[in-house]
Amino acid sequence: MKNISLLFLLGVFIFVGCSDNELDNNFYQENPNFEEVVDTEKHLVEFAKVLSKAVHERKDVREFLKNEALKQFDCNYNVLYYLVSDELIGDESFRDILISYSSKEVINQVERNVPLLNILIPELHFFDVFPEELDVDDDEIPVAVPIETKTILYFNGEEEFSLDNREIPGFHVFVVNENRQVIIPQNNLKSGAAKTIEFKSPNYDGRRVISEHYSLKSLTDNTSIVGTRAIAASHFFNRNDGSIHQKAFQRDYIYYGITPNQRSGSFNHSIDEYISYIEVDPVLYYEIADDKRGNDGDPYVENPTVSQEKNPMTADEIYKKMWTQGAFNFRFEIIKSNSSTPIRKRVTIKPKDLWDFDITYTRRHKTWFRRPKHTYTIDLSKMKPKKVFLRNLENPQEVAMGKWNIQEESLKRHIMVYEEDLTMETKLTKEIESIHVHKANFKGNVKVNIGIAETGWEAGYNYENTTREKQTVEVKYQTGDDHLGDFELYFYDPVITNIIGSNLYEIKTYSSGGFKFGVTVK
Repeated sequence: MKNISLLFLLGVFIFVGCSDNELDNNFYQENPNFEEVVDTEKHLVEFAKVLSKAVHERKDVREFLKNEALKQFDCNYNVLYYLVSDELIGDESFRDILISYSSKEVINQVERNVPLLNILIPELHFFDVFPEELDVDDDEIPVAVPIETKTILYFNGEEEFSLDNREIPGFHVFVVNENRQVIIPQNNLKSGAAKTIEFKSPNYDGRRVISEHYSLKSLTDNTSIVGTRAIAASHFFNRNDGSIHQKAFQRDYIYYGITPNQRSGSFNHSIDEYISYIEVDPVLYYEIADDKRGNDGDPYVENPTVSQEKNPMTADEIYKKMWTQGAFNFRFEIIKSNSSTPIRKRVTIKPKDLWDFDITYTRRHKTWFRRPKHTYTIDLSKMKPKKVFLRNLENPQEVAMGKWNIQEESLKRHIMVYEEDLTMETKLTKEIESIHVHKANFKGNVKVNIGIAETGWEAGYNYENTTREKQTVEVKYQTGDDHLGDFELYFYDPVITNIIGSNLYEIKTYSSGGFKFGVTVK
C-alpha cells in the first residue's frame, strides 16, 4: 500500500509543472536548425519511454530525480534536463544512463529539439501528494507525458495505459514536459559552453528564496485576501510593546485614518469586515455527519474503499464513489449591539474543499488471465484541514459582517457558528454584554484620539474608559444543528498579526478548537 494523491486535471498539473509549447520567439529565430515545434510531442514521448526504463530498473535514478526535484530550483518540483544531464549517478552521467536504454541518436534528437526538456514530480495538496514522500524503493512509478488529446503513462518502456481529458492517475509519477519558467541563452547551447539559464521572472528563481519562506506560505495570506487598507495600517501599527505603535490600533487607521502622528479622523463608510477563510478540523466530521449517516443531508463517506478495473480512476470519480452527494452548510449568527436580530450568513462547502484526504492506492497487475485492478481506500483518521478561502470557492461566499462604527456600536461583536441541519426550528434567547467608548472620544463624527482613553491612548478595556450594558438577542436555530463555537471579536484586536516578506501576512484567527476563521477588513 502506498500513500498517494490524485491529480485530477492536467491543466492544473501543467500550470504548476511547466509546459507550454512555445519558447521565446527570438530564441527560435536565432536557432534555425531546430525542428518545428509541432514535433515536440514526438520527442517528449520518445524520452518518456526511455526514462520509464531507467526509473523502473534503477533505484539510484529514482533517488537522483527526487533529490534534484526537492531543490526546487525554479520554485517548483522540476528537474531541468539541460542542467542535470551531465551529473553523475554512481560512475555514469544521467545522460549516459539514458543512452544505455536507447541510443546516442535518440538522446541527441531529443536534446536538440526540446532544449527545455523537464521532469516534474507533481505536488497536489488536494489528496496529500508530496514529492518529499516519493518512495525511491518503488520500482513501479510510471512516467507520464501529456500530449494534445490524452495523457500516456509508460512503464518500463511500454505504454501502460492512457487517459483522456488530460487527467492522470492517483499515485506518484514522473512527468515529462517543457519548462516554462526559464530561457536558455542561445550561446549556451553550443558544445562545451557553460550551462546557465535565465529566469523569465525573478519570482521563479528558487535559489534566491530562503527555504523557511515555503513553510510559512500555508499560514499566510496575500494582498488580495488581506486588503490594502489593512496592510497600510500594519505599517503604522505593528508592535507588541504596548506603545502607540501597537498592533491593536490598526482599526483606528482602517476606519478613521488615524496614525501615530495624525490623531483624529472621520469614519470611512467604504470599509467592511469580512470572514475571509475558515478551517475545520477533520475531527468535526464525526460530529456533523458520521453519526447521522447522512440523514440530515450532510455528505459522508459511504464507501471507504472503491475499485475499478483496467484504468485508474480520476479524482472526481473517486470522490463521487466514496462520498454521498451534498455539502456542509455553515451558518454564522453575527450579533451586533445596535440590533436585536443577528446578521445571518451561510456558507456551503463540499468535503473536497474542506479537507485533504489520505488515500492509499494498490494496483493488481495485468496477467494473461485477468485485467489490472486499481483500488483506493480513504483513511478518515488521517484527513487534514484546509484553509478554505471563501472568495476562492466555485461559488464565492466571502461573509460580510458590516461596518464597525464604534461611535454607534459596541467595541465587542459576538459570533455563533453552526453546521446547519434542516430539522425543527426553535429559538434561543441570549444575553450579551456590550462595551462602548465614552462620548468624549468623538466630536461630531470625528474620532479624536488613538484607542479608547479620554486622555492619552490605550487599547485595553476597563470600567474607567468604557461604559457597559446588557443586551438580549433572539437567535433562531434548528434542533439538529451542530454548534461549533461562540466567538467574541474586539475592535482593538489586531487585523494583521504578522508580516512575512514583502506581500505575505498573517491575519487574526479566532478558534474554538475544531473550528477556526480569519477576519479581514477592507
